[in-house]
Amino acid sequence: MSEFRPISAGKTSDSVAILVDADNVPATLVAQVEAKAATLGSVLVRRSYGDMTRCVDWAGLTHFRATHCTTASGKNRADMQLVVDALDIALRGIARSFLIISDDKDFEPLIMYLKENGFAVERFGKPQPPAPVRARPLTQPILRTPVDERLSSLLGNRAKLKTETTLKDIGNLMKGEAVMVQTGKKTWCSYLQSKPDLYVIEGPSDARRVRLKS
Repeated sequence: MSEFRPISAGKTSDSVAILVDADNVPATLVAQVEAKAATLGSVLVRRSYGDMTRCVDWAGLTHFRATHCTTASGKNRADMQLVVDALDIALRGIARSFLIISDDKDFEPLIMYLKENGFAVERFGKPQPPAPVRARPLTQPILRTPVDERLSSLLGNRAKLKTETTLKDIGNLMKGEAVMVQTGKKTWCSYLQSKPDLYVIEGPSDARRVRLKS
């Protein structure tokens, strides 16, 4: 493929072309568009593309050349005309910087192509609404049963005395009905493990210690 060489590019190093996807962006942004373009250089080209029977605000801006394009057969003629004009402007060396006014990502190949050939290109679109703030899920309260009240009291008192409590101690200290009747679990270990928000089991398997979770 031959090298892309715009005509008279050296004479238009600070010139800017504004190309507007009028179907996609409201004319109320024109002041912001002009301000943005001014940061790139001197604007020589101002064009808008779209169905001007609906984009009447853009059609009414006399300093923009409005190109009426209808959409038919599922193809957006406005987009295609904008791309054709951009390449024509680049090839003829009319501008060295482009400001594409659209939120449409279909223009990304055009933008990439122009940048690869040495043109400065920026895209400007509608301000995006702020992302909705997601409410943090409410922390579920820890369900304490009468058994938990007894265990918490027992473990808390022994912790104050700096006395370790093993699983075997739990079985001896929680006297009364069988563990299955008290907790619905086969062992005290399985019951304590089912309440990780309340209890911590640590140590080797032959001498596992139990404490309240801090």
